Amino acid sequence: MGTASLVGITLMICLRSFCLAVEANKYYGPKAASVLRNYQTISGDIIEKEDTSMTIPLNCSSGCNPPCEVAWYKDGQLESRGNPVIKITRDRRMSGVYQCEASGVEGKVKSAQVHLTIQYPPGDVTITPGDDTFYTKVRGKPLHDITCEADCLPECSYRWYREGYPYRH
Repeated sequence: MGTASLVGITLMICLRSFCLAVEANKYYGPKAASVLRNYQTISGDIIEKEDTSMTIPLNCSSGCNPPCEVAWYKDGQLESRGNPVIKITRDRRMSGVYQCEASGVEGKVKSAQVHLTIQYPPGDVTITPGDDTFYTKVRGKPLHDITCEADCLPECSYRWYREGYPYRH
């Protein structure tokens, strides 16, 4: 009497003392997709300091046979297609919401969203009005406001100095 058993993806057919191994093609996936960083699943936030000489590699993991097609999205827009690994430059312009999509014989699935924030120090500082404006208080009239602006993340803190000394208004 013969028996058949499925071991992994190899089908063993045995008749008395003779066995024949037959490779069975099993196509599947994807059931789920996840974003990995350093072999760890990431969901939620990644916060890094700006350093444009460095990258943040993220891997889209999904179980498929044959291998899944992978697409990466940033803020809902297609960023790259084909490679399961995306290398994101640590540049402030790369901050955003990332998600990968795996496509296979069972359809498409998307990973959880990963929020990437690249922190950076102040660059250009703007003082309004410009440095060529000088103020002199005349007969108790109030002076115009002077404002200082800079772009940084986290939010900048400001300190005012007058003639080299901290100024408190």
